[in-house]
Amino acid sequence: MSASASVAPPSTDVVLAARALSVGHGNVPFVKDLDLEIRSGEILALLGSNGAGKTTTLMGLSGLLRPMSGHVEVGGLASTAPLHRRSREGVAYITQERCVFTGLSVRDNLRVGGVDPEEALEPFPELLSHMKRRVGLLSGGQQQMLAVARALARRPAVMLADELSLGLAPMIVDRILQTLVDAARDRDLAVVLVEQQITKAMAISDRTGVLRRGRLELMASSDELLGRLDDVRDLYL
Repeated sequence: MSASASVAPPSTDVVLAARALSVGHGNVPFVKDLDLEIRSGEILALLGSNGAGKTTTLMGLSGLLRPMSGHVEVGGLASTAPLHRRSREGVAYITQERCVFTGLSVRDNLRVGGVDPEEALEPFPELLSHMKRRVGLLSGGQQQMLAVARALARRPAVMLADELSLGLAPMIVDRILQTLVDAARDRDLAVVLVEQQITKAMAISDRTGVLRRGRLELMASSDELLGRLDDVRDLYL
């Protein structure tokens, strides 16, 4: 099975793209010849079994890994910038490890991100009462909400989110995912969401891509693939 033609709404507002991108570790490409476009206001779910190349794809798009071949475009321009510079170009990246400083307070975590603490926590007001609390004392769900709030407050053009649901209660996952949906709708945020909860990811996304052994094997609208779950699951095997 091969990737189908793009099914996103017609638009030239591509905020992030991979062009024949191969990335990996050492001399081994884990993702090969990836062609992918992410548009403003779009949520793209990336699915695949463990080892399919999902996290490696995000690392390549974020600038954490340098291309072995091909390139990444940010705002239509080829970029070789590393992660810390690409973040200033409008790319936010939340890893599986929850990007927070556990030794700092909630308020200081937000200040380090250069955002207004009260404004940043508007999506998660329950954290306001924890402003002075050390983040290492928060629950995993609270830490993930903080990471998402800080990233969104920086007003990125695109957010790369890797397994936000990992180890979290379903209610917290739903809150976080709905916050991303709201940001995509209200701010035209583009989101690339790597997720193991297949139907949950597809339910909130516009398009879904399925990776297998480092290659994009399937790309279609999420509505279409929700009716073809057997095809999606076959690619996991």
